[in-house]
Amino acid sequence: MARLALKLVASLFTLAIAAFLGALLVWLAPGLRVDEQDLDPRLSTESVAAIRRFSTGETSLPMFYFKFMSGLVHGDLGVSRTFRRPVIELVRGRWPVTIRSVSLGLAVGWTGGLLLAVFAVQGNRPPVKWMAKWILIGSSTLFLSLPSALLALACLLTGLPPGWAIALVLFPRIVPHAYNQLESALRSDHALAAHACGLSPARVFLLHVALPVAAPMLALAAVSVPLALGASLPVEVVSDSPGLGQLAWKAAQGRDLNVLVSLTLLLTAVTLLADFLASLVVAGPRKGET
Repeated sequence: MARLALKLVASLFTLAIAAFLGALLVWLAPGLRVDEQDLDPRLSTESVAAIRRFSTGETSLPMFYFKFMSGLVHGDLGVSRTFRRPVIELVRGRWPVTIRSVSLGLAVGWTGGLLLAVFAVQGNRPPVKWMAKWILIGSSTLFLSLPSALLALACLLTGLPPGWAIALVLFPRIVPHAYNQLESALRSDHALAAHACGLSPARVFLLHVALPVAAPMLALAAVSVPLALGASLPVEVVSDSPGLGQLAWKAAQGRDLNVLVSLTLLLTAVTLLADFLASLVVAGPRKGET
């Protein structure tokens, strides 16, 4: 329980630092206090100053950060400079679209990666094994060298949903790691001893190969969640999918401080949550721990 509480405090501290650093990067970016309405000669000096105050939220970064974090405690993420709407409404409306794309990408990427890795490891005949291994190396190298925007364009032209582009981004990260883990476990002493005892190949693979590599694969799964969310930004922009990635792109174009800081916090929270759940499952219950 003490370790859990310490990890929770560290996560909250990380969120606070992420919010400040995200705000700092946007604050230092050129054009933050520039608005198209500034060029309107019909506006008075007071009107232009009011527009600038609305665009930046406050005249200084500490004041903006304090105001943003105070509103966050009460569930208020501020008002978007670009869309002139509350940020919480924008995130609530676009979040399901990104969830569907990311979920599809994770499911397809992990299924394809694990199946290819298992096929390459379990090949009984040397020609089949080498062919599967070269397919593994070639496909992972190909998709790893292609930009995610190009993969999104290919999916758009072929009529595939954006989640397939996210899957192709994840696939080359999953396949080599899964293959190395499975190959190492298959050649371990306990797996060879199980073979020598006459256990069936399926039982040996399930009990002495798949189960031992479950923990490192779970750690990779935790890393792949924020990776998939990061890949959704260019994918949704190219695919014109109305998700959080497209929202982040439009907010970056408009120097929308409230939206960008909120999305930074959201991505950081998802990363910390995935890491926390993975470490919780990997560690498991420990005797004597309260």
